[in-house]
Amino acid sequence: MDETIQKITSTYTICFGKIFVLSIDGKEDLLCTFNIEKLPTNEIMNGAILLHRKKDTNTLYTINSLNYIIKSENNNVLDTTHQINWSEYKNSLILTVGGQLKLYPTSIYTVISL
Repeated sequence: MDETIQKITSTYTICFGKIFVLSIDGKEDLLCTFNIEKLPTNEIMNGAILLHRKKDTNTLYTINSLNYIIKSENNNVLDTTHQINWSEYKNSLILTVGGQLKLYPTSIYTVISL
């Protein structure tokens, strides 16, 4: 984990001085999340993806997964005013994999203060 943290801190300027390490239920791998103001040009780390977070439910999601949820709840119409019940996705990582929505329950493994 130390090598990953070193790579993150040398690649990105971390906001708020914290890296959250999450465990994913049923998986051995850990997930590091952190806030940045902007991406450095051409500096996306191998294995990294851009995620958004719904703070009040601790939900991590991609734009593709958000669009998938909206369309599945709204007769296949992508309506950006559609309201999602985020409590259904509490403490989860939401991704689209192979054109399907995948929900991965998460929990905090540790918080690293920089």
